[in-house]
Amino acid sequence: MELRDWEALLNRELKKAGFSPTWAKPALAWQVFRRLLAEPLDDDVGTFITGFVDRRRGDLPKYVLRFARHAERDVSNSRLLVLELRTGHAVPMVGRDFHVGHELDDGACFLAMEELLDAAYAEGNFHAGLDNPGPWRAEVYIDDISEVRSRPPTRVSSRRWRP
Repeated sequence: MELRDWEALLNRELKKAGFSPTWAKPALAWQVFRRLLAEPLDDDVGTFITGFVDRRRGDLPKYVLRFARHAERDVSNSRLLVLELRTGHAVPMVGRDFHVGHELDDGACFLAMEELLDAAYAEGNFHAGLDNPGPWRAEVYIDDISEVRSRPPTRVSSRRWRP
């Protein structure tokens, strides 16, 4: 399945599950994303889950959860499908950054789904992110990270997920 098709499937399944991008629930987002990991992805080089405090946006810090799949034919065609959730309630999450799974600079990372899930569920900060009451906002997008990974990614699909 092509990355855009996987994006469309994710959006459909989020909608079917009653997910709202403006009142997002991280646990529901994770449940849908996790279930869809069983769906094949062309040129799949890895999946990752990350959580961090984002201080770059010039306003109050936000806590960000990202569930992402990486598809890459070669360095000139490398893209991430990202389900991103953000909350302004970052204070309880300071010091709770985490990363599980694929590292962008390490090439292909074919962790079996069970290994990825085991690592995520063993990460206490992952649970803290899912349990944070928010409020959360979410979007699904594709980032083009082709060629030079040290430059900022270019968002090729900036559509916000809508019910």
